[in-house]
Amino acid sequence: MNDKEPSKENLNSAQNKKYDKNGDEIIWEYEGDSKVWFCIVVAVHMIYIYTFYRLTIDQAANWVNPGFGHYVAFLGLFLIMFAYPLYSIFRLFNQKAVYATKDKLIFKKYLGKTKTLSLELPIYGLHRLLRCPHSTTDFYILSNKGRLFRVAYIIHVGQDESIRELYKNILLPRVKEYYLNVVDDKEAAICRDDLLDSDFKRLIDLKALENERQERLKNDKSNK
Repeated sequence: MNDKEPSKENLNSAQNKKYDKNGDEIIWEYEGDSKVWFCIVVAVHMIYIYTFYRLTIDQAANWVNPGFGHYVAFLGLFLIMFAYPLYSIFRLFNQKAVYATKDKLIFKKYLGKTKTLSLELPIYGLHRLLRCPHSTTDFYILSNKGRLFRVAYIIHVGQDESIRELYKNILLPRVKEYYLNVVDDKEAAICRDDLLDSDFKRLIDLKALENERQERLKNDKSNK
C-alpha cells in the first residue's frame, strides 16, 4: 500500500467538514430546537392568554358594569399579550443559522443584517428562562466597564447542548485569557461579578483563576 495514500479516516474527516459561503471552515454550528415543538409551546401559551383574558372579562363584569372604555382597555392588553408569542415565532423562524469559524461567531437571519463577532473578543453567555414562551441565550462582551448591552442572542425552547459546546470549546479559553491579563484589581472584580451572573459560573473556578492572575502579575513584576 502506498504510504502517501490518504487513510479512510482522513477521507471521512475531510468529507464531514463544512464550510460557509466565504470558504471558512465551520468548527461549531447551533443545532437548534424543533420548530414544531416551539410552535406547540407558543400555541399553548396563546391559549392560556386567551383563557386568562376571557376569565378576566367575565370577572370584571361581576365587579363593575364595564363600559366601552373598559372593553377597549382589556382588548388592547390582550392584543399586546397575544402579539408577543407571534413575534417569538417570527424571531425563531427568522433565525437562519448560528455558527463559528476559527475566528468568527456568526448570527444569520433571513430578514435583517448578519451579526458577526470576532472570537478575539471575550464573549460570554447568559441563559434567560423568563421570556415566555421561549428562552434566550444572550451574548455579552466581558469588559472592565461591566455588562453594557447584549451583542447577540439565540432563541430556543430550553437548554441546548450545542450551546454548552460553544462555551467550553470556543468561548471559555478566550474569556479566561482576557481575565488573566487584567491588571487592575477593581476591574478584575467587575469581570468576576459579570461571570458570576452568567452561564460561565459553572464552567470556571473563579477563585483558582484569580489566584492564577495574581501569580501572573507577580511574575510580570519580577521579570521587569
